[in-house]
Amino acid sequence: MMSSSAAPEVSVITATYNRKKYLPRLRESLLVQSFSDFEWVIVDDGSTDGTGELIDRWRRDSPFPIRYFWQPNQGRHIAFNRGVEEARGGYCAVIDSDDWYPPDALALMIQQWESMSAEQRERFANVEGLAAYPDGTRAVSGRPMPQHVLDSDNFSIVAKHRVLGDKMGMYRTAVLREFPFPPVAGEYVTEDVVFLQIADRYSSRFVDEVWGFKEYLPSGITEKVKSDARLFAFGFRLANKTLISLKRRKPLTTVLKGYANFTRYSLHDGVHVGTQLSEVPSALLWFATLPVGFGLYVRDLARAKLRRGNIGVR
Repeated sequence: MMSSSAAPEVSVITATYNRKKYLPRLRESLLVQSFSDFEWVIVDDGSTDGTGELIDRWRRDSPFPIRYFWQPNQGRHIAFNRGVEEARGGYCAVIDSDDWYPPDALALMIQQWESMSAEQRERFANVEGLAAYPDGTRAVSGRPMPQHVLDSDNFSIVAKHRVLGDKMGMYRTAVLREFPFPPVAGEYVTEDVVFLQIADRYSSRFVDEVWGFKEYLPSGITEKVKSDARLFAFGFRLANKTLISLKRRKPLTTVLKGYANFTRYSLHDGVHVGTQLSEVPSALLWFATLPVGFGLYVRDLARAKLRRGNIGVR
């Protein structure tokens, strides 16, 4: 087993909850990485499926350090914060427990960091490649990447370039520690809450290469959100509040959509309109989009009622 005394260059961060069935696939992908100077930091958010026992067996003869931390179930975002706190590497490669890497993924990420000067590197938070489905089809939608390497940021890649969908990459650890997730236990907090704040301060490099594979499980957050986003109202309310509060210039359509969705999810989360008004940067824009936000809220309720009725018929 590799000595754990020397700090590695990269910490691979995985927050997991009852994913014992899928973790071996991720481990196998780490075993064949062409880049080897990394540790695997696993934060278990209260699993009850024997995840800890499995990882204990792996640690006995692992060629790379595996560091395992268990905590009571509080939410993926809090587990992620713990992983970043525990990371010893200067970079954090973030990957979910049901995803996995191609053999050269970590090497390609490091290659992008090493292509920057030390001064340039300080201006960047992360390097990101594309995610693919298990069959190799790219998981991005919208427009294709405009060039092989694009220096942009977490906001502009969607709002300006319209390159949508999940991506896979590596952050500077210092940046993630600068922008932790809010420590609200028991709620879903979307990654946009953190990554949009980072976009106000740092650039991001996007590369038109597949750096990881994602499998969207029926029991996963992505599919649950598609089924009923109201269940995640707290997180979406916070994400849209973050969006409309960004100090940077934003397309008007993006701002208006953000205000409407802020109202929509605030209503689902039981937040009084007076409180909403006190939290927004512009009372005028909030009032202007209030009818749209309320309409979206009512539509969600109607769809949920229809869905319950269809389930009852079956």
